[in-house]
Amino acid sequence: MNFKRFLTTHFPQSNLNASLGEVRADYELLISTWLGYDKHTKQDLEKASQLAINIFEDLFLGHAEPLYALINQWDIRRDIYMFNQFRGLNNGNYEAWESFDETHEVQRQQIIIETTLDNINYKNIISKFVERDYDDTPDLITSRIFFIHPDKHMYYLYFDSEVCVGSKDVTKLIQYYHKYYRYINNAKKTEFEQFIL
Repeated sequence: MNFKRFLTTHFPQSNLNASLGEVRADYELLISTWLGYDKHTKQDLEKASQLAINIFEDLFLGHAEPLYALINQWDIRRDIYMFNQFRGLNNGNYEAWESFDETHEVQRQQIIIETTLDNINYKNIISKFVERDYDDTPDLITSRIFFIHPDKHMYYLYFDSEVCVGSKDVTKLIQYYHKYYRYINNAKKTEFEQFIL
């Protein structure tokens, strides 16, 4: 795998030494799944999860494989739940390494997996991330995951009640902007519109 070379070529703003191993594109669209601070029912969480799952499927279903998944651990404890959501892993399709973040103080583990969509339990992954946003014990899940489509040069990240869809080509994001318009806050709409209007 030449994931680092892929990032350098297609997402040169990325920095795997950043605190959470940041993948960055020229253009990003942020779609909110935030439910507010109130107490939430199981149905509320399912609704937020389904929105995030729909965006994921819009981006990845029906397109050429393979996919990259970059798992960024908060620390060197492997997030077993998330790692176990990928089937068919072997030494040839994933690489794990430990490093320090840009502060040189926090040691963490990162894992890059080259896989296919049918080997990812993505609904479990996304639902667990949504639950974490409203959980009293969020330390049970100690990672976040960038899903990267190497052919479309786009990525998906769910983090902190937002779905981030990134691309080096702003025109690839326009359809998501229109489809999920009501889930984008006004400041993010204004920021994105400067590139397309």
